[in-house]
Parts: sequence; structure tokens; C-alpha cells
Amino acid sequence: MQSINRHRNAFAGRCNRGFTIIELMLVVTIISILLLVAVPTFQSYSARAKIAEGLLLADPVLQSVAEYYHGHNAWPADNATAGISPAASFATRYVRSISVTDGPPVAITLTYDEAELSGIGAATNTIVFTPRSDASLTVQWSCSGGTLPHWARPPRCRI
Repeated sequence: MQSINRHRNAFAGRCNRGFTIIELMLVVTIISILLLVAVPTFQSYSARAKIAEGLLLADPVLQSVAEYYHGHNAWPADNATAGISPAASFATRYVRSISVTDGPPVAITLTYDEAELSGIGAATNTIVFTPRSDASLTVQWSCSGGTLPHWARPPRCRI
């Protein structure tokens, strides 16, 4: 009976010791490596989601400008001429404004709030849409202009 108790006490002492410092350091190292990969990836996805909101807001503006072009065979000079709300009325948490500006050709500037997109790395975060029209009055939009970095742009604007 003493032999059994001696083995039981030896085993119980081993279970109560806990983790060694090496095991704890290994776990901390693995978690640190995972965080080094996960945090920047999450920030990138988060920024792209915020930028996507602006593109959803810009779609009706693009459509209104294209409709104006089809009806008048000319580009509108500003938001009012295009029949859309003033630029600042499109403001949301991430978007500051969407403005139509005259010029050869017309440009639609989508401006993001710098405070909300501070991790992007541009002084002003804008995407500029410019139209192309063919003889059949089909309007295609290019969104390669603006100050938004290439990596943060949606796929259709990375051309």
C-alpha cells in the first residue's frame, strides 16, 4: 500500500508543476508571429471595405452624369446641372463629398475623410472618375485618377 501511495504522490507533484518558461515563451512567440501577419491584413481589409462604401455612393452619380450626357450630348458642369445633390450631401462616416467638376472632360471626384482612412498613407484620399464615350454615346468610366494608393483601390480602379 505504501508503494502505491508513493507513486501517486510522485505523479501528483508532476501535474501541479505547470508550464516551464520555455513552453510559455514558445506560445508567446507563436502568438506574436500570428499577430504580425493578421493585424496588417485586417487593417487592409478594413480600409478596402470603407473605400467600397464610397464606390456604392458614387454609382448613382455616375449614372446621372451619363444620363445627362445622353440627353444633352454634353457633360454637366457641376452637381446641380447633373441633377444631383450638392457634393457635401453625400457625406458619410468615410466619405466627405462627391463632386462633379467641369473640364475637358468632366470629372467626378470622390473624396474620403482623412481621419477615418488615416492608415492609407495619402495626404488626401480621392478617386477621380473620368468618362470615355464612343460614337454610340456609350459611357465607360475610368477611376484610375486621384490620390488613393494603388493597393487600396478596388479592382476596377487598379488599371
